[in-house]
Amino acid sequence: TDRTLLNKLWHKANTDDIVIVKNGLLSDSAYANIILENDKGLFTPARPLLKGTMRQSLLNKNAIQAKDISIEQLPNYQYLHFINAMQPLGCQSPIKVKEILK
Repeated sequence: TDRTLLNKLWHKANTDDIVIVKNGLLSDSAYANIILENDKGLFTPARPLLKGTMRQSLLNKNAIQAKDISIEQLPNYQYLHFINAMQPLGCQSPIKVKEILK
């Protein structure tokens, strides 16, 4: 419930959003759960800071799979999607991972 640290990280980065890495594993963004896409499917980090309702709904429908995704594995994905209770999958255009890595 205390977003002070998240807000500090986000504002310090001076970007539209941040992707949080905890113990070397991708977690969430400042305001949403994340989904990574490659030719094998759609994947969400297994250990998010918050297990959101939209994320859980997609997991229950087998539309996405949860797995540990390390920062080193990020280049194995083509797209990054942001989802939350107000933003279902496909609501926003995905971000190309290669653009994040630049």
